[in-house]
Amino acid sequence: MFLRRAVSWLRPLALASLFAVTGACGWIVGEAAEQLHRQRALDDHIYKQDIDELWKQVRDIWSAAGCELGDAPQLGETIACESGEKRWLRVDARGGGHQVEIEKEREQTTPEGEKKLVRTRDWELEWKLLERMDYDKAKQIDDEATARGKKAKKAAKELEESIEVQ
Repeated sequence: MFLRRAVSWLRPLALASLFAVTGACGWIVGEAAEQLHRQRALDDHIYKQDIDELWKQVRDIWSAAGCELGDAPQLGETIACESGEKRWLRVDARGGGHQVEIEKEREQTTPEGEKKLVRTRDWELEWKLLERMDYDKAKQIDDEATARGKKAKKAAKELEESIEVQ
């Protein structure tokens, strides 16, 4: 008798937890889809603007991050910044234009619990550069990312609704 009451009480709780988790998963999946789209677009983006204008904007963003950069464009070189958070910048001629990649150092914990420093893309600074250099393109990418995120969230919600409760 006690077991039957306990099971009848736990069932709604378990189902509510399941729906809360799948709802949260839908949000996470949607956010991940948006972020991935923006990152891929930045990774593929070629700036067609004049190198002097590009370099000016790169220098302004780099300076705002506490780093120094010369006036003359430095193509094909990795430029390090040791001020505060370590960062690296590289501008390469590519596809009839230029590609910009910015990295930063962050701490990562290994599965064994050890902390180590790794280099990762600084998507935030790269996004700021794209918004400055080509606002319309940044807006287009952002709109596409938002649409992909909504689609992923909708798919997660449909999956949640397809779960039959017995």
